[in-house]
Amino acid sequence: MHRLRTEQHVREQTGSRAHNFVVGLHNLGASPPPGVKLLVANRRELEYPLKKIPSHIIACGPMISPAPSVEESDPELARWLARAPTLYINMGTHFQTSLPGIKAIMGGLRIAIDNIAAQRDAGGPVTRLQVLWKLKGLDFTPAEQAEVNALLGDELAKDTVRVVEWLKPAPLSVLAHPNVVGFVNHGGANSFLEGVAAGRPQVVIPAWMDCFDFACRVELLGLGVWGNKRTTGYMLPWDLGAALTEILIGPRAQAIRDRTAELARLCNRVPGRVIAAKTILAETQVRMAAEQAEL
Repeated sequence: MHRLRTEQHVREQTGSRAHNFVVGLHNLGASPPPGVKLLVANRRELEYPLKKIPSHIIACGPMISPAPSVEESDPELARWLARAPTLYINMGTHFQTSLPGIKAIMGGLRIAIDNIAAQRDAGGPVTRLQVLWKLKGLDFTPAEQAEVNALLGDELAKDTVRVVEWLKPAPLSVLAHPNVVGFVNHGGANSFLEGVAAGRPQVVIPAWMDCFDFACRVELLGLGVWGNKRTTGYMLPWDLGAALTEILIGPRAQAIRDRTAELARLCNRVPGRVIAAKTILAETQVRMAAEQAEL
């Protein structure tokens, strides 16, 4: 309705009868203005099965700015990451985790850590696990802290689970560290694409709107697991624990690792930001040449 009111107002003020003179998401995909090209941070290989991609849509792949390595940004964190295989949890800037949600994630971590410890003697791919969790709002009351300690107090005390409000390195820099073996995120587009570019198995706990789409993609593409599919809107520790166990040491863990590595190689062969920049430069040169020809 907002778009329709906007179009009506513009028509009344300008007298225009042109079709699609107000450009928005509703017409960029299917019926864009003449000459418009749409650069998207995706690739056919990261999409649902498509019969055709319109010629005005340029599938660049993940468009992610390069960033300093963890070693450059935070040497102490780099030393900590080098100690053991690490699960990275980052639920995004806007995701607000309540105490029940925090306890559910901690319960899931407890299950995964214990499962890994139980199979250590079997020579699995991950024989120990540490966790790096970026979590906003760590001001627990004494009673809440006691609940947290009951779940992961031993791991927090040993610094094998590290919960921080902020990280100096960019998310992709953390994900690119060779000891990061999994990525828990909320299913935002940036998080999904950073996980793809880094080649990390993902557990997605969708929060809103398009997050559910990316949770579906992670499973469809064989990149990981939707961590709370049975309980949309909240989490159960045993569901999350099962999802973490699946991507780390489960029967499909190696296939997931192989698939994430395959798509990372594909996306990084020519990074999306490079494809986007070259497309913009090429379009600029074409338009400049056309303007010169008219003079």
